[in-house]
This record gives sequence, structure tokens and C-alpha cells, in this order.
Amino acid sequence: MSLEHKISAREIAQEAGMSARPEFYSGRGAISCDLNSKQLETIYGLIKNHYGEKASEGFVKMVSEIPVLSATDFLISLYFLEGNNWEYNKYRVKSDAVGGISVAKNKDGSYNMEGGMFGLMAALSSNGRNETEYIRRDFLVKHGITPKRVLGDNYLSGPNYERE
Repeated sequence: MSLEHKISAREIAQEAGMSARPEFYSGRGAISCDLNSKQLETIYGLIKNHYGEKASEGFVKMVSEIPVLSATDFLISLYFLEGNNWEYNKYRVKSDAVGGISVAKNKDGSYNMEGGMFGLMAALSSNGRNETEYIRRDFLVKHGITPKRVLGDNYLSGPNYERE
């Protein structure tokens, strides 16, 4: 594929209706109004169209292994995946946003403390919402990855998926 037809991971996220800035979602937890299976499918399709099957499979693997699928952690991991030539490696493609909090830098390169405080307050008020399994389940099942086990009211636990 020629370079003029490829788009960046940031552009891919925007095409899927997301903000490209991880700090926009900072501290909100893994909630389906920030990220959902439909958006994951759109991102998958764009990666596949612009980078190929191997890249899109790396994306599926990344989605299946992210412990908490907050939009902040997802975007940071997506950017690491792109930086690793779309090859998934759980040690190289991992969000560094502690507790799903990402802080932007100012024009001078220093961290924006006001933004960091808002992220921290959002994290404290989110009551630890974690809809990770709801967010990714339909997407993963569509790509041949099913839950190994189901706990209680169809709640799926952890990265407990396997290929069919």
C-alpha cells in the first residue's frame, strides 16, 4: 500500500467518533458512552483497510487483553500499537495511564496541573465504573474470540477469552 492512502491512529480514532486526546476521557473509567463495540469495529475496519490483515489482528488481540477498556487506556494502547508497526506485544503495547488518568502538557512542555486535577476528580467520582466486558464482548465474539467462562448474570471476568 502506498503512504498516501494510510491514515494515522489519531485519525482512525476520530473517524470512529472519538476524541483523539486520551486526556479528554481521563478518569472516567471504562464506560460504553466513551467507547463501544461499534466504534471498535469501525477502528478495526479502518486498520484493516489501511494497514492489512496482520495489523487488524494485532488490534483484536490488543482489545482482548486490555484489562480495563477505558477510552484513555484504549487510545494510549492504540497509539503504542501503531508505534510498534501494528504488531501486538503486550509488553510494548500497554497504557501508562495510572487509573485511567492522562494529563496533557502545556505549550511549554510542562504538565497541565489543572487538567490533571480534573482527571483525578473524575476518577474519584466515577465510582470505579468498569464496563470493559460489555464494551468489547460483541466485537470479540464477531472476530471469533469467545469467553472462556461466564460469571453470574452474564458478566464476563478479566481477559478470559479464547479463539474458537
